[in-house]
Amino acid sequence: VSINTSAIGNPELISSAANVFGSSTIVVSIEVIKQSNGKYMAFTDNGRNVTGKEVVSWAKEVQKLGAGEISLTSVDREGSGKGFDLTLAKSVTEAVSIPVVVHGGAGNMKHVLDLANEVTVSGIAIASLFHYNYIKHNRNTEGYEEEGNIDFLKSNKILSNIQSVSIEELKSYLLQ
Repeated sequence: VSINTSAIGNPELISSAANVFGSSTIVVSIEVIKQSNGKYMAFTDNGRNVTGKEVVSWAKEVQKLGAGEISLTSVDREGSGKGFDLTLAKSVTEAVSIPVVVHGGAGNMKHVLDLANEVTVSGIAIASLFHYNYIKHNRNTEGYEEEGNIDFLKSNKILSNIQSVSIEELKSYLLQ
């Protein structure tokens, strides 16, 4: 179970869920936006709603309440291809002892390697690198005309700052 907004609104939900299902099954998703003053603040609703919670303090609190894992998303970097926010990832992973999965920013294979080499994370969540590769090799727009705007799929475009990579290519790169 992954919770964000409900955990912010009712932190005891984390403890209640952990007591019923076990800590290992409770993941708290923390969506983060770096503020102009350099502070990292937790948000909800895909970065639309301010919570007033500083990220490292919130991460420590969710661990204390019984969360078994944190999914940490840099809203600033998500989908940008600019690389992971290593400072954010490091500050959270060093503050808690539960697993942290980092998400938001992978634009190429080196970004993934940099995160793995510089921060002790439990996992790295990647979307765009694989999405564009999948679309590139499995593009089928026939029969989807009624599904909505599929112009992007028809265009054969890939954002220039995001590398198209298969899972096998990334695995091979990381192993080398």
